[in-house]
Amino acid sequence: MASRDPYDLVPEMQQHALMLQETLPVLVYCTVRTAEEQARLWRQGRSWWRILKKIEELTDAGYGFLADILYSVGPQHVNLKVTNAVPGDSWHNYGEAFDCAPWVDGKVDWDTHNPVWKQIGEFAHDHKLNWGGNWISFKDYPHIQLRKGDTPIGMFTMDEIRERIKL
Repeated sequence: MASRDPYDLVPEMQQHALMLQETLPVLVYCTVRTAEEQARLWRQGRSWWRILKKIEELTDAGYGFLADILYSVGPQHVNLKVTNAVPGDSWHNYGEAFDCAPWVDGKVDWDTHNPVWKQIGEFAHDHKLNWGGNWISFKDYPHIQLRKGDTPIGMFTMDEIRERIKL
């Protein structure tokens, strides 16, 4: 199960999440995810063929331990894709990302026309964070991460990934 606790984040992101909640009416609803939770989210909205192809790609690249996780979580019966990051390749797995959304009258407001979304983006920009609402290929408005540029699989060795996400 994914964490909602900002204190589970690395210290720098923890500070940003807490500051954002003090500044804007937002709910931080996802901080750290396990590799298994990431696999479940990635499998949503993908065909069995696409899942097998990704398992093969990860195995061929030497990440069989991540492919095993992707295989082991079983089918996800949801049609909507929610992430492009496989297990080990999301900054949530490392405590360097959180998801948040505007909080209005005790409920999350997913309407991207709500001005708070723009304020979330401005907050991220002002704090030199990477906001998913600025991404070109896949808009992920709730997502804020510490790093820009490369993905974890592009940055870390296999041993570093295993150690950092406690595999």
